[in-house]
Amino acid sequence: MNFVASIGVAVIFGCGFYLMLKAGLINRVLALLLISHGANLVLICMAQLTPYPLPPLLQKTALGSLANPLPQALILTALVIGFAVAALLWALVLRLGKESK
Repeated sequence: MNFVASIGVAVIFGCGFYLMLKAGLINRVLALLLISHGANLVLICMAQLTPYPLPPLLQKTALGSLANPLPQALILTALVIGFAVAALLWALVLRLGKESK
C-alpha cells in the first residue's frame, strides 16, 4: 500500500507543479490546493496507520498496536488550514475577476 500511495503522492505533486508553471491565476490556485493535498497524503503515509488500533488509555498493551493521535491531529489541522486558504484564494480570484471587467 505504501508503494501505491507514494506513486499517488508523486502524481499529485507533479500535477500541482505542472499547473504552477502554466499561466493563469486559476491554474495557480488549483496547483496550490493540489500540493497541499499531496502534503496531507504524505503525512498520512508517514503515520503508518494500523488496522484496528487500540486507544492508548484503556488497557496496557504493546506500543506497536496503540493508536497515535499526533498524525491525526496534524492532518485535521492541515485540512482546516487548507480549507481556509482555499476559501481566501477563491474569494481573491472572484474579486479580481469582477475588477477586470
